[in-house]
Amino acid sequence: MVEQVITYITANWVAWLFAGAYAILIALYKKEKQQHEEEREENKAVREGLQALLRQQIIDICLKYEERKEAPAWAKQAETSAYKAYEKLGGNDVAHAMHERFMQLPLSDGNLETERIH
Repeated sequence: MVEQVITYITANWVAWLFAGAYAILIALYKKEKQQHEEEREENKAVREGLQALLRQQIIDICLKYEERKEAPAWAKQAETSAYKAYEKLGGNDVAHAMHERFMQLPLSDGNLETERIH
């Protein structure tokens, strides 16, 4: 009986080695796939959160200066930067219309300064 087991093992050790390696590779693949899916979901949540923050910033800037009926150049530059990032993240809803209206506002006091941060 023991001789049969030893004979079987010596005759089939390569097949068992490959089967074990295959099982390890499958387990590693499943773990990597799960991590990739988790990272993808996390990235999606970050993109959606950033998009929401940008949308709110655009709305806030637009409403503030629409009320004043004019906007300084630096505010237009800041809003445009936020809007471009927002669009790249896939947003183009109400913020698009607000952006268009905001860009039509006249410059306040002829202020052409573009380096000031909002």
